[in-house]
Formats: sequence, structure tokens, C-alpha cells
Amino acid sequence: MPVEKNIGTPPRQIVFLVISLVIGIGSMLFVFTRIGQQSDIAQLQADLGSSAVPFGPAGEMASGIDDSGPFLLSDPSGNDRDIYLQHVGTDPLTGWHAFGVRPSASPRECVAEWQETVREFVDNCDGTTYPETGEGLPNYVVSVDGDGNLSVDLG
Repeated sequence: MPVEKNIGTPPRQIVFLVISLVIGIGSMLFVFTRIGQQSDIAQLQADLGSSAVPFGPAGEMASGIDDSGPFLLSDPSGNDRDIYLQHVGTDPLTGWHAFGVRPSASPRECVAEWQETVREFVDNCDGTTYPETGEGLPNYVVSVDGDGNLSVDLG
């Protein structure tokens, strides 16, 4: 008995081809999205690992301090390290100081308050005075990058 030549594709091969195609595309999507997530996680870890807090353009910050006095900033980490950000001088890229609002051993309610008329800080508990640059209070490193952006390292 003669056997007729089958010129069509068997359904089993079509199903296998479709399943392989779906698995291949799904695998590629998984790999690409996973690589994107890993780079986002690495960037987040790098950001969290940094103790530098950005404050924006130094020129704008200096202008605000000239108008209103030093900025009193709550500790961005939610701890007890409230700081003053102070600018002294006319060049917005230099003359920056960041320091704690109280000596290390003082209770939280004791704060060195800015006195504009005498241009110094006075402790509201014991009357100790500190110069406008914050010497005598815990100091933090302030930097201005090449684009003129200000940051304070709280590390």
C-alpha cells in the first residue's frame, strides 16, 4: 500500500516550537530586567553607603544664609545630630562650615543659637559663646564639587 507524503507540519512540532519560543523570550526578559535591577540595587547601596548629604547649588545656599543667617538642619538620619550650615565670606564656593548645634555632652534642649547682632552662637543653657564658624562644636566636612553643588559629610 503506498504511503502518502505528509507535506504539513505535525501539530506536536508546532506546539514544541511555540513553547520553546515563549521560554526563550521569557528567559531573555528575565535576564535583562534582572541586570537592570542589580544595577539599581548597586547604585542604591552606593548611595546608602555614602555619608555625604547633598544640599544643592552653593551660590543659592550662600545667598540664603546671607539673607537669613545660618541654616538649622535636623539630622537627616533622624538621630540627634542636628547641624548648622554656615557660610562666611563673599565667595560662594569657599568659606563653608557645618557643625553640631550643641556640644557633644549637652542635652538635646541645649542649643547654640545664632545671634545676628554679635555674629556668634550662644548656648541657651550655659551662655557659652562660639564664633560664627562653629569652632568648639562638633564639625563636619563641607565640600563643593566642580559643578558648584554643596554637600556635607556626616560620617
